[in-house]
Amino acid sequence: MNGGEGKCMCGGSTGASHELCTGCAWERGWDEVRVVNGATEAYGPYAGFIRERVESCTDYLGRIARTLASRPSRHYVAEKAQMLRDAAGRLVAGCHDVEGWLRACGEKYRRDVDGDTWIEECALVAGHDGQHCGEGPRSTLEVARDLADKVAEASLGLADHLGWIMHDPGRLGDRDDLEGLGRRYGELRRHVDRLSAALAALRLAHERPEVPAWLDEELACGGRPSDGPHPDELVCTECEFEAASIEHLAEHCREAGH
Repeated sequence: MNGGEGKCMCGGSTGASHELCTGCAWERGWDEVRVVNGATEAYGPYAGFIRERVESCTDYLGRIARTLASRPSRHYVAEKAQMLRDAAGRLVAGCHDVEGWLRACGEKYRRDVDGDTWIEECALVAGHDGQHCGEGPRSTLEVARDLADKVAEASLGLADHLGWIMHDPGRLGDRDDLEGLGRRYGELRRHVDRLSAALAALRLAHERPEVPAWLDEELACGGRPSDGPHPDELVCTECEFEAASIEHLAEHCREAGH
């Protein structure tokens, strides 16, 4: 065996720096044998996912650089810069997503649906009790992050709309443009209201990571105040202290060291 060769998971030899032998790679549906490098060691099976997002950023940055080297169009540069920012945002989001995926069980299991057999990967946290499941329960943290992303997206949409008006201030006299700004602002406020509820629920997420029933209800009604937390949600699980609000309960937990 050559010095650069290694061992595949099946026990066979691989090429220099290759992750699997050709046979095992084909069984997994790969088009080619993947090369093991620092990214693969850090991101595991999601290294390609991260690389694709990095390449997207590189592509937009290259377009801007090539344009500036010739005779740039200010509109073109601004447009590609906006796309670069969006691509970088997808890269950042992907980095955060991978952290959760790497903590998942990932074990393949069979599931029968209407007489058909499906092979799925377990999405529960590694080391979980009970049977495998392809879809884990939502956590309050995941809900809050998703809503924060929506706030960021709506805020950027509003900022971009105003930014493009800077290229042509005459659009301020366009009724459709002004109504569009109003709609974007209304959307932003709705997302902020829903995020506020999720952030309140995060105060107790360290002991109850799953989404509480009252938050589900509040999100379902678009962020408008619901009947609030169920009484059971305001009782300390350690000493049965009854709080008047989520903030009160969180303060009690901190003071009592629960």
